[in-house]
Amino acid sequence: MDLAESFLRELAASRLEEEASTPLLATVAAVVFAEAPSQPLPASRFDLYERYFSHLHGSRARQLLSDTQSRLAGRPMAEKLAQELVEARVALIAPCTAGPESPVSAV
Repeated sequence: MDLAESFLRELAASRLEEEASTPLLATVAAVVFAEAPSQPLPASRFDLYERYFSHLHGSRARQLLSDTQSRLAGRPMAEKLAQELVEARVALIAPCTAGPESPVSAV
Protein backbone atom coordinates (compact mmCIF):
# COMPACT_ATOMS: atom_id res chain seq x y z
CA MET A 1 0.00 0.00 0.00
CA ASP A 2 1.41 3.41 -0.92
CA LEU A 3 1.45 6.51 1.29
CA ALA A 4 -1.60 8.10 -0.38
CA GLU A 5 -3.69 4.98 0.19
CA SER A 6 -2.54 4.82 3.80
CA PHE A 7 -3.49 8.47 4.27
CA LEU A 8 -6.98 7.96 2.86
CA ARG A 9 -7.49 4.90 5.05
CA GLU A 10 -6.35 6.82 8.13
CA LEU A 11 -8.60 9.73 7.20
CA ALA A 12 -11.61 7.43 7.07
CA ALA A 13 -10.64 5.76 10.36
CA SER A 14 -10.28 9.11 12.12
CA ARG A 15 -13.75 10.25 11.04
CA LEU A 16 -12.31 13.48 9.63
CA GLU A 17 -13.34 12.78 6.03
CA GLU A 18 -16.09 15.41 6.02
CA GLU A 19 -13.84 18.10 7.48
CA ALA A 20 -11.06 17.13 5.07
CA SER A 21 -13.32 17.87 2.11
CA THR A 22 -12.09 21.47 2.37
CA PRO A 23 -8.64 22.02 0.86
CA LEU A 24 -7.22 23.69 3.97
CA LEU A 25 -8.17 20.86 6.33
CA ALA A 26 -7.12 18.25 3.80
CA THR A 27 -3.70 19.90 3.68
CA VAL A 28 -3.48 20.09 7.48
CA ALA A 29 -4.41 16.40 7.75
CA ALA A 30 -1.88 15.46 5.07
CA VAL A 31 0.93 17.35 6.82
CA VAL A 32 0.09 15.73 10.16
CA PHE A 33 -0.04 12.30 8.54
CA ALA A 34 3.22 12.82 6.61
CA GLU A 35 5.08 13.74 9.78
CA ALA A 36 4.14 10.45 11.50
CA PRO A 37 2.53 7.98 9.06
CA SER A 38 2.68 5.17 11.61
CA GLN A 39 0.50 7.11 14.07
CA PRO A 40 -3.26 7.39 13.70
CA LEU A 41 -4.71 10.75 12.72
CA PRO A 42 -6.45 12.62 15.53
CA ALA A 43 -10.17 11.91 15.87
CA SER A 44 -11.25 15.54 16.25
CA ARG A 45 -10.64 18.76 14.38
CA PHE A 46 -9.24 20.37 17.54
CA ASP A 47 -6.70 17.58 18.02
CA LEU A 48 -5.79 17.78 14.34
CA TYR A 49 -5.08 21.51 14.65
CA GLU A 50 -3.12 20.92 17.84
CA ARG A 51 -0.84 18.36 16.16
CA TYR A 52 -0.46 20.61 13.10
CA PHE A 53 0.58 23.63 15.16
CA SER A 54 2.97 21.48 17.19
CA HIS A 55 4.52 20.40 13.89
CA LEU A 56 4.84 24.01 12.71
CA HIS A 57 6.28 25.12 16.03
CA GLY A 58 8.85 22.33 16.07
CA SER A 59 9.95 22.74 12.47
CA ARG A 60 10.27 26.51 12.88
CA ALA A 61 12.36 26.06 16.02
CA ARG A 62 14.69 23.62 14.24
CA GLN A 63 15.08 26.04 11.32
CA LEU A 64 15.70 28.98 13.66
CA LEU A 65 18.38 27.07 15.55
CA SER A 66 20.05 25.89 12.35
CA ASP A 67 20.10 29.41 10.86
CA THR A 68 21.41 30.93 14.07
CA GLN A 69 24.13 28.31 14.49
CA SER A 70 25.25 28.88 10.90
CA ARG A 71 25.66 32.59 11.58
CA LEU A 72 27.54 31.91 14.81
CA ALA A 73 29.81 29.16 13.46
CA GLY A 74 33.23 29.18 15.04
CA ARG A 75 32.01 30.89 18.21
CA PRO A 76 31.18 27.96 20.53
CA MET A 77 29.87 30.01 23.47
CA ALA A 78 27.55 32.00 21.20
CA GLU A 79 26.33 28.78 19.53
CA LYS A 80 25.63 27.20 22.92
CA LEU A 81 23.76 30.28 24.13
CA ALA A 82 21.68 30.37 20.95
CA GLN A 83 20.74 26.72 21.41
CA GLU A 84 19.75 27.30 25.03
CA LEU A 85 17.63 30.33 24.08
CA VAL A 86 15.81 28.44 21.34
CA GLU A 87 15.15 25.50 23.68
CA ALA A 88 13.88 27.80 26.46
CA ARG A 89 11.87 30.16 24.23
CA VAL A 90 8.45 28.94 25.36
CA ALA A 91 9.30 29.30 29.05
CA LEU A 92 10.85 32.70 28.41
CA ILE A 93 7.75 34.16 26.76
CA ALA A 94 5.15 32.43 28.97
CA PRO A 95 5.05 35.29 31.51
CA CYS A 96 4.21 37.70 28.68
CA THR A 97 1.08 35.71 27.85
CA ALA A 98 -0.23 35.58 31.42
CA GLY A 99 -3.74 36.89 31.95
CA PRO A 100 -4.68 39.88 34.12
CA GLU A 101 -5.26 37.62 37.14
CA SER A 102 -1.63 36.50 37.06
CA PRO A 103 0.82 38.22 39.42
CA VAL A 104 3.37 38.18 36.58
CA SER A 105 1.30 40.61 34.50
CA ALA A 106 1.47 43.23 37.26
CA VAL A 107 5.26 43.35 37.10
